[in-house]
Amino acid sequence: MRRKYLFYTLALLSGFFTSLMIIVDIWILSKIIIDLWLFAISVLWAGVYIHFILLIVLSLKVNKKEP
Repeated sequence: MRRKYLFYTLALLSGFFTSLMIIVDIWILSKIIIDLWLFAISVLWAGVYIHFILLIVLSLKVNKKEP
């Protein structure tokens, strides 16, 4: 894929996933967690846990042959 089309594809996918995330947030806020502050704190802690797990997983070394 050429760089120009890769950039356009990534931009469109980013917009699509952002709109999907907003739809899910609105649904959770209206149906599951009614209190705005509780929702904000739960999203914060979920993000902290997910980023911590991703940091650990992505920091693991893969067996690569080094010269």
